[in-house]
Amino acid sequence: MSLTQQDQARLNVIGSLAAAVKEGAISIDSVSPHFREAVRDRLAIEGYNGSAKARSLVMQWQREDKIRAKQRMQELRVAGCELYSPRPGDYTAVVRVLLDGCEDGTYPTARESAQVVAGDKAPKLVAKTSKKCMKQAYRDNEDHPGMRRIRTVADNSTLTAMASGSVSSCLGALTNSHKLARRLERIELEQAELKARVSAAEAEAARANARIDASEQWKADAVELYRAGKAYSSIAKITGKSKSTIGNHILALICAGKLETK
Repeated sequence: MSLTQQDQARLNVIGSLAAAVKEGAISIDSVSPHFREAVRDRLAIEGYNGSAKARSLVMQWQREDKIRAKQRMQELRVAGCELYSPRPGDYTAVVRVLLDGCEDGTYPTARESAQVVAGDKAPKLVAKTSKKCMKQAYRDNEDHPGMRRIRTVADNSTLTAMASGSVSSCLGALTNSHKLARRLERIELEQAELKARVSAAEAEAARANARIDASEQWKADAVELYRAGKAYSSIAKITGKSKSTIGNHILALICAGKLETK
């Protein structure tokens, strides 16, 4: 075989390998090192972009998958299999039904809430998982009193974690959060009421002490008047007590050594 024939044979092999790479039958890395660089040069000359080709194939496969999925759905419907695919608004509605029940104190189950929205499809709705739709349902219901109450005990990360599970688990978590918020509100209210009662008791005690002090003030006044040289009759008139009451009080103090005789 002449050299020219060898070169032509090599070129034919390179061309075949390049075509196989372009068709996706093999990858450039699987080509023998003896031909790899030559095949890569051939592909570059032909304007072949491996990554662009890969992306094109992926997009083609995705389109084909969607077409096949649609065909399977149609075949299932023809076969009498009833399918259920909730709309985004269904997620918003079922969350709103649950929040209404939480606020009025009935606390419906996830299944009961779903029945209001989806009827006999409720089991399928509560089994669905859609983080995106549940987070949108939160936003759609953000002004609901129940959601505002839940947000006092659950931050955004907690709510996002709730939305990651099934509709059933999410609704259950929302219910538990609402109950916790209500419980904390009752505790705060009870504490406020207790504080008010303590303040009222302290105020009444202060008033009672003031009344006691006022009722005993005549004794101190009587001692001062006695020390000033006033007679029992004068002291009685000034303090509003009887002469005998004044005398007994003064005498008791003198006997106890707390007051000197005038």
